[in-house]
Amino acid sequence: KALTYLEESQNAYRELNMPDGVAACFLNIGIVYKNLGQYDKALLSYEEGLKIFREIKIPELVKHPAYPPAFRRAMEKHFERAIPASIAVALGNIANIYLLSEDYEKALSYANESLKTVTTLDLPYMTASRLHKIGEIYLAQKRYKEAEEKFYEANMQYEK
Repeated sequence: KALTYLEESQNAYRELNMPDGVAACFLNIGIVYKNLGQYDKALLSYEEGLKIFREIKIPELVKHPAYPPAFRRAMEKHFERAIPASIAVALGNIANIYLLSEDYEKALSYANESLKTVTTLDLPYMTASRLHKIGEIYLAQKRYKEAEEKFYEANMQYEK
């Protein structure tokens, strides 16, 4: 049922011309597929959501003529952080699929890109989560010293 509701939501976002909502639904659909063990479908869904988030032009999201200028400025500020954060989440989700599939090289590449994206936002919890994921990848590769370093860095971020 979750997939049905998410697809209905996604169609509504399409009708409303809200690409951020469409992309977020793709990420949530990917989560459902991941939880069902359907990693190929999850990966496709995450990649589609990532593609849409990367194509979003923030001024286009808030240009509706009914929006007063102050509201538009506030929404632009919101999306300046929300869109990169969503990109980081999508990258992290893709990294997780590659980790579960034991493709550690790709997992590490996506996890590092996610970390790079999120560190520009000054969001310690998200940074910590990305560092922890990199630690998990190193652990899976039996790169214990590097894993320990990443887990330590993650804990330092969690304490901020």
